[in-house]
Parts: sequence; structure tokens; C-alpha cells
Amino acid sequence: MVELNDISSFLETKDKFLVTASEVYDYWASKDWLTRKGTPIRDIKVMCSVANGLKKNGLLNRKPSSKVSGKKVTEKQCLSQSKKLLRKTLSGNFKGAKKKRVLKDINNKRGELVNKRTQYEKTYEEYLKGLNKKYLIQAPLPIKVGNKVYTTYPDFLLYCQKPKVIIEIDGEYHNTEHYKQWDRIKDKKWSDMGYKVIRYTNSDIINKNYLKETFAF
Repeated sequence: MVELNDISSFLETKDKFLVTASEVYDYWASKDWLTRKGTPIRDIKVMCSVANGLKKNGLLNRKPSSKVSGKKVTEKQCLSQSKKLLRKTLSGNFKGAKKKRVLKDINNKRGELVNKRTQYEKTYEEYLKGLNKKYLIQAPLPIKVGNKVYTTYPDFLLYCQKPKVIIEIDGEYHNTEHYKQWDRIKDKKWSDMGYKVIRYTNSDIINKNYLKETFAF
């Protein structure tokens, strides 16, 4: 997968290019070329040249076609993407049998969390079902903090939203300073990954404050 840093490094050596690294990355991300296997667009120079030519002609910032933006994603595909992201993130930290044990532990942890959902989470899930929304429960998402990789398990991941939405239902223990700090770290990392993060307290669920939320619904 082509990373934003790879594009930035290339453009730093090119004075005549009009595009920024973010513009190049966003354009090809909208076309699904950054992660697609077997793509002919492997050369960062080509990617930047194409985006640069489009910008010169005022075509770079056009919205992606409905064929691309309307692509359907299934729950199985979303969970598969989550696991691929996990394997890629862990690959630089664990090898061989140890990596397999870590992935097995992560799957077991997810199963435990799914079985221990609170009544407030179940109430909100019924709300999502009523809206016919596509979501995952406790999907494993890795984040890197410093030199360490942590696996997070957001309560709900709405994978057919644009942007994708993470919803957390916070119990009383989230009011402690330790969890407040950890929640801030997770929110920042998730946002950097392109997710919109929304948090509700147990009181919000009891008082049905979530009905006031209009995000992409």
C-alpha cells in the first residue's frame, strides 16, 4: 500500500509539481488504487504526475463518480479489512508463531467483549437495527502509540457511512482520569484513520439523547 509519507518524500524533491501529498493521496484513495492488488499504478511518480495534470486542468477536486462512491461493502468484507489492517500493523512487531498467538488472543478478546455487552449497548443496537444500518460490534482496530501497537475494540463501527462512524457507549469508569486520557488517544488515532467518533454516556442512552444526532442518518 502506498503511504502518504511516500508521496510526501517524492514531492519534496520536485519543485514544479503543483499538487500536495494529501491531494495525490485523496485522489487515488477515492479511486481505490492505493490498496488494490495488481494495480498498474505502482509508481508514485506516475501517481503524482497524473494528479498534477488534473490539477492544472482544474479536474483534481471533482467528486468521485457514483460508481466508486456507491460501492457496497458487506460486513464480511469490513471485518476482513479490519483483520488485514491488524496483520499489517502487527507484522513489524511480531513474527511467526507469536504473531498467530497474538491474533488468536485478539479474536478471543473480541468474543469476550461481544458476550459482555451492557444493556445500554444493546439498547443502542436496537436503535441501529431500526434504522437498518450496517455495523460491526467490537471490531478490532489497531492503533500505534509511540513504539507500541494496541488493539482497540470500538462498541459500534458503522462501515457503510461516509465517513465511517465509530460509536462508543461510555460507562461510569470512563469518568476516571486514566480512561479519559486513553479515550482521547483513541479518538485522535481513529480520527486520523478517517473515522468520525461519537461518544454517548449511559445517561444519554437512558434519556434517548442519541435521537438528536443527525450524523449521516
